[in-house]
Amino acid sequence: MCEGGEKPVLSADIKEGTYAVGQVPSGPVKVSVETFQTKVTAVPNMPKDVLPPGGGPGGGPGGPGAAPGKYVPIPPRYKDPLQSGLTFTVAGGSQKQNFELAP
Repeated sequence: MCEGGEKPVLSADIKEGTYAVGQVPSGPVKVSVETFQTKVTAVPNMPKDVLPPGGGPGGGPGGPGAAPGKYVPIPPRYKDPLQSGLTFTVAGGSQKQNFELAP
């Protein structure tokens, strides 16, 4: 969440512990991290190589053909950028930023 008020809210998927967000405006930002647990639903007589609508097993997020990632529970405070305590100041060019999430 950009602190400038009129700046866009951007997001990215975390895969294998990494993420990338492009075209982030320069300046201070507030960060949130959220995880989703997909529900695997058994469908009678469904071939093993066919995925239900929505991509992953159970129709979870990720789009058509997306393989589900490992669910990692994250404390609820991190999904709200105003409560997460995670901030970063974006400068021009490519940057790397790791965020440590305390239990």
